[in-house]
Amino acid sequence: MARLQEQALHAGIEATTSLQFGMPGGQVPSATLDLFRRLLAVLDRGQNQDALRPHLYAALLSFMQYSHGRRPAQASPHILTALLKAGKTNGSSDRLVANMDDQSRQVEEGIASALCHSLPLLNVVIRDAAAQTTRPAMKSQALTLLASWVVAEPSLAVANKLHQQDLPNRILEDLVNRAHEYLPGPAAGAAVQVIEAQLTLLLRLSSARRSSMAEVTDDVHIIGKLIHCKAIDLEPEEPVLRSSHRHDRRRHITQVLLLILQVVNSELAAKRQSSETSRHAVSFVGQHSRMMQRVLREASVGSLNGWEPGEKEAELAALVLSLVTRLSFSQLSQQPGAPADALREGAHRLLKALGCVNEASHSPLVQSPQLSEDDTADAPPSASQTLPLKVARLRCALARYLIWEVNASRDFRYQIRPSESMPYQPCLLQLSGMLKQAARDRQAASEERQILLEAIQSGGAGSAGRHHLALQEFGAAASRKPQSLPSLLTAAAQTERQVSRSLCY
Repeated sequence: MARLQEQALHAGIEATTSLQFGMPGGQVPSATLDLFRRLLAVLDRGQNQDALRPHLYAALLSFMQYSHGRRPAQASPHILTALLKAGKTNGSSDRLVANMDDQSRQVEEGIASALCHSLPLLNVVIRDAAAQTTRPAMKSQALTLLASWVVAEPSLAVANKLHQQDLPNRILEDLVNRAHEYLPGPAAGAAVQVIEAQLTLLLRLSSARRSSMAEVTDDVHIIGKLIHCKAIDLEPEEPVLRSSHRHDRRRHITQVLLLILQVVNSELAAKRQSSETSRHAVSFVGQHSRMMQRVLREASVGSLNGWEPGEKEAELAALVLSLVTRLSFSQLSQQPGAPADALREGAHRLLKALGCVNEASHSPLVQSPQLSEDDTADAPPSASQTLPLKVARLRCALARYLIWEVNASRDFRYQIRPSESMPYQPCLLQLSGMLKQAARDRQAASEERQILLEAIQSGGAGSAGRHHLALQEFGAAASRKPQSLPSLLTAAAQTERQVSRSLCY
């Protein structure tokens, strides 16, 4: 078993992104796919061996992690040019990239075909993913493996199999009836791993439906079920808990909320033509408006019992605003408790904190400590390196909310400057400040792209790690394997994609 796990890891690494420059076509794909079929065959024979399955799941997860990813030809031409130049490769760059891309395609298609021919085997993994008696570690492994297979199989045969076995509904039942009991308990860490894996699988199913033209045979009303999920309304601050326990509780609740809001937004995007889904989403906002108000409030305030908001709070606030702007203002206004008015107040409070250039803001999201001059490419990653990008995205979500608000109310008018009598009423000076900071963010992102290209060409040397978390990870990877050019493609492509997205904002 240990030998199979080792082979899965090494075969996956060889098949990742590059599949090695210049290797004759077919050698890597055939060896890689042969190992994948062997792993599936062993799982088939050992499906009743409880002690064996966790090791097989670990091996299959390692294989999927390294063998299924971004194709080389899909990376930015700037990245590929820099990689080829740094590697001093011989021959035509177009031919090398085409060879790499062809081998990646063969591996992906082979994995999808093998999964389609092994659908009965999914029952074994589904059983472990759904059973209440499954150990948490193996349950999260099974759920994560299924999520990776949903992504790897574009014809949605795996997704349809999961729906036929009613796994999404069983997951939702578990989230609605039990998640709120797990999170505050002593075993919350293990429970959160399972809940994260459950929500990730739901998110992959929703994303697969949105990106594929194939038909998904599901009758799951995800948002409708999540309306009744009590875990969503858990309060992160409990005065009776010690400080360290409060921080653990907050971290667990925040991570679960992030995934739930991602699932809800994804479902709305996937079923945007469904009036029933929209009604469910409106009811979801009405039912959980207190949580959303708290998220917006915490993203705009300072210290709370020694706690400061960070990048996850910025992400949460952006997801809340994104969800609201997908819905009808008139429908929200008709919900009990007037959630539209309460959320408007929260958005305006956030605008007061972020509606200016960074140096004029008192928001803890903006005034987070910056990277020290002593930090190097090998230093542990710092959250302050990715926080500016999260804040830029939050500002964009806030801008979209303000546009939605203006379109929803013809009587809405902006003041020219802040008013003492109405401190949270939006004004034109705040919008001007956001535009100025957006221009600065765009310039900074453009500079980071150039730094990335220079880091690739120099093999990760220099100060690349001081500018961005992804750049830091790239610099560390380059230092460990300076001669392994193909193995850097994934880190480089991820970084370039992140920088490009920040340019779009």
